[in-house]
Amino acid sequence: MTLKSAIIYLVIRMKELFKKKSFLIAIAFILVVIFGYFYLKDQVMISEKSSNQISMSVDDIIGYINIKSINLTSNLMQGLDNTFYLSHDYLRGYSENGEFFLDFEGDLENNNNPIIYSRKENININYLRINDLIEIGYLKNTYCYKINSIKDNIKNNKYDLLIKVYGDNNKNILCKRINC
Repeated sequence: MTLKSAIIYLVIRMKELFKKKSFLIAIAFILVVIFGYFYLKDQVMISEKSSNQISMSVDDIIGYINIKSINLTSNLMQGLDNTFYLSHDYLRGYSENGEFFLDFEGDLENNNNPIIYSRKENININYLRINDLIEIGYLKNTYCYKINSIKDNIKNNKYDLLIKVYGDNNKNILCKRINC
């Protein structure tokens, strides 16, 4: 029912109610309809905003990361900066643990700025070992990496993939790309 048709209906009903001298009932009825319309209109607008946020964040999912040795599979995100997904989940809601995400300028396919960020809560470094395999589904391809080292700093080290883990003791996981 459109607002125009609701008003026409109310005018017709008001004429009938005035004849029965139920003026207060008519006013109450009009107020309920008007407030109800604006309340429902706001609810629909909120729902549309929520669905837009979800679809925007789904666009940020660029793949997955899988480390079988520690039974970890997670979304791989890529946002507009390198801070947002440290404290947000894939639905763009606040999350203490954040998500795994590729550097905002990163491109694994061309090995350009291949840095993945995470919080320590998402990956248990204590159980990772040298030569553990990491599988990354990125866009339409799958890439495999072997862990070469786990260090506090990365000066003068070569890597095909760097996973920077933030937490109490920041760690860097250096990986070499291998054939899957």
